[in-house]
Amino acid sequence: WRDPAIWHYDVDLETGAPDKAADVAVTFEIVEHLNDPRPMLRGLQCANLLISVPNEHALPWSPAIAHHRRHYTADQLADLLEECGWRVVLWASQAGPESEVVPAHSSTWANRRRQDRTLIAQAVRCAPRVTVTNHTDEPVTASQAPDGSVDVQAGAPAWTHPTGRAPRSV
Repeated sequence: WRDPAIWHYDVDLETGAPDKAADVAVTFEIVEHLNDPRPMLRGLQCANLLISVPNEHALPWSPAIAHHRRHYTADQLADLLEECGWRVVLWASQAGPESEVVPAHSSTWANRRRQDRTLIAQAVRCAPRVTVTNHTDEPVTASQAPDGSVDVQAGAPAWTHPTGRAPRSV
């Protein structure tokens, strides 16, 4: 952090309101400590997010883990980020605090995303998406653009989750 080209701003963890807008927000090992991380994630004023969380598969949450409110699987983290207006563009994981970061395109990612202690995601800002069901039970996908307009599409969702499944229903 001593590099003059890197600026650091504080963020209100309850609202996400930063001192100033930034290019990238870095939230390593933060969201698992918050009762509700959604206001903070929604309030970040940037286009890019780097986030890491404890991997629920490798390190299951327990009340005995001081100050942690929960841990996340990759699907749960992707759902949380999507709900808050972020889309994951790159996954990685890390076996331990001093180990190498392994990107998702690695041949070992399928196993590592379940075994490694930490999940890491790079996400970009996008319109939050929700899936609703109309009176005929046909899925409808709606997304709100930054200008406030809403795009509604019937049938198959326009965007699919990185694992191939449809966006989370609410």
